[in-house]
Amino acid sequence: MQVYSFVVLQGKVLAEMFLLGMAMGLLYDLLRIFRRLFRVSRLFVQVTDFCYWPLVILLLWEMQNETVYGVVRFCQLFFVALGMLFYYSMISRWVIFAVYTPIHFIAKQIAKIYRYIERRADLLLQKAEGRLNSVKRKKLAGRKEKHEKKSNEPAEKKEAG
Repeated sequence: MQVYSFVVLQGKVLAEMFLLGMAMGLLYDLLRIFRRLFRVSRLFVQVTDFCYWPLVILLLWEMQNETVYGVVRFCQLFFVALGMLFYYSMISRWVIFAVYTPIHFIAKQIAKIYRYIERRADLLLQKAEGRLNSVKRKKLAGRKEKHEKKSNEPAEKKEAG
C-alpha cells in the first residue's frame, strides 16, 4: 500500500512538472504577443528574455520545494522540458492566434477611429484658421481705411482753411 501511494505521488509530481512546463510556454507566448503588439527594440527583447528565465527558474525552484521538498531529479526537469515542447508543438500557435488576433483587430479599429478624428479635427482647424484669417484681413483692411482717413483729414483741413 505504501509503494502505491509513493508511485501516485511521483505521478502527481511529474504531472505538475509537465503542467509547469506548459505554463512556462504560455507565459513566454504572452511575452511574444506583447512584443508583437508594441514594436519594441532589440534591447528590450533581450532584457525581457533575461528577466523571464530567472523568474521561471525561481518558479520551478518554488514548485520543487513545495512538492518534493527541494529534491531535484532529472525526470522532473525532463517533464518540465517535455511540457514546454508539447505546448510549443501543439498549443502555442492556437493561443497566439486566439489572443493576438482579437487584440490586433481592436487596436486597428481604434487606430482607424483615431485617424478619422484626427483628419476631421485638422479640417475643422483649417476652416477655423481660414475664417480667422479672413476676419483678421477685414480688421486690417478696416484699420487701414481708418488710418488713411485720419491721415487725409489734416490735408483736407489745410486745403479748406
